[in-house]
Amino acid sequence: MTCDDLDRQMEEALKATRPAPPAGWQARAVEALRATTPRRTLHFGRYAAVAVACATVAWLGLARLPELKASGLLDLALLAAQQAKTVHVTAVVPQAAGESVTESWLSREGLLRTEQREGGNLRELRLCDDTRLIWYGAGEKGAAAREDYMPSQYVGVLFSMDLGNALAPLGAPLHNGSLALLGEREEPDGQGETVRIAEVQWTVGEHAYNSLLGGLRYPPGEKVLLRLWTDPKKGRAIRMEQYRQEGGEPHLACRVQFEWDVQVPAAARQFEVPPGTEYVRDPWWESRGRQTLAEAKTRDWVVTLHALDVDRTGHLLVSVSRLETRATTTTNSAPPIWVEATGDDGTTYRQLPLGPYVGGPGAAYSVVSLEPESPDRTPHRVTLVIDPYARPRSRGETVTFRDLPLPARQDAVDLVVTGRETTRH
Repeated sequence: MTCDDLDRQMEEALKATRPAPPAGWQARAVEALRATTPRRTLHFGRYAAVAVACATVAWLGLARLPELKASGLLDLALLAAQQAKTVHVTAVVPQAAGESVTESWLSREGLLRTEQREGGNLRELRLCDDTRLIWYGAGEKGAAAREDYMPSQYVGVLFSMDLGNALAPLGAPLHNGSLALLGEREEPDGQGETVRIAEVQWTVGEHAYNSLLGGLRYPPGEKVLLRLWTDPKKGRAIRMEQYRQEGGEPHLACRVQFEWDVQVPAAARQFEVPPGTEYVRDPWWESRGRQTLAEAKTRDWVVTLHALDVDRTGHLLVSVSRLETRATTTTNSAPPIWVEATGDDGTTYRQLPLGPYVGGPGAAYSVVSLEPESPDRTPHRVTLVIDPYARPRSRGETVTFRDLPLPARQDAVDLVVTGRETTRH
């Protein structure tokens, strides 16, 4: 089958499906891949497609390759990505007013940088360097930036998560979606070498946000065509294109270029705050992240209680973290840490909506706010029951820290906000 023949078949296949997902799946897919870890199985792509290939490909009228077969190109690309030390990803999303370009640098030496530009202007940036995380965003109401302290354990987890995101959704949990291989081929690259190409139909499941690829979103159930070029020698992805339907015709939603094991420029670690930006620095974890009041280990988690704080009204702030033991693999969902507390005088506490939180599936740092049943009671000690991964709550991996001394109340209502430093550049 020639390249043109396959292109025509794919175009006809797309026309036969429901309208393709609106641009946006990539960013969500990349977020999903953050959950991917180096120990992901080599045959994920094959097994995912086998479950749906028969019905899907027959329905599309295409010849199915047995068991996503061919050469296992997709599996090799995922494995090769996880073995890289650095990667440079450039994603271009066509838009009515021009192009949105997202550029990412990822390094195992503690650097994650992703910035999105529209018309050459910086719109969003995320920079994680050693122990600081900087977020920047520019919109109609002005520009704002925030700097948080990032515990070093979380920085290490982020690399594997974002590396997987670079190839989303090929290595992501499908969340009720599916993959089906439409075909593979080889062709010359014009420089005397041969590249391998795979076309895959992705039926979008849930949770498909992809921040590395321009913030694209596709709704669940829609069908997206993925075309992946790989280096046959190393198995690494060279580039990727993703197509959706508009008016019954396939249109390019995003094109992505990959560079592996390249030197990261020094400028990737720097961020010059644009004039007019409101810059907020949150030092909450800078001191508390280095403290340990108590620690316990379950099969899947290391749960660390870093600090206890009490505000003027008696609300208890619990600084707690979870780190995966790698006994099992979690998904890309990131449920909150759940805490129950009982004072030595019988006081019970109610957990308030999620407070300051950084993390994902493999690691998370959370400030849990607990409201006492009565602000007039003054317990001196407290017992905590912590569920580190409260989805579902029935996993049975709660830990209990008993009879912990409570510090004196601080003269502020919102301790987290009180400690923030705000400047305008």
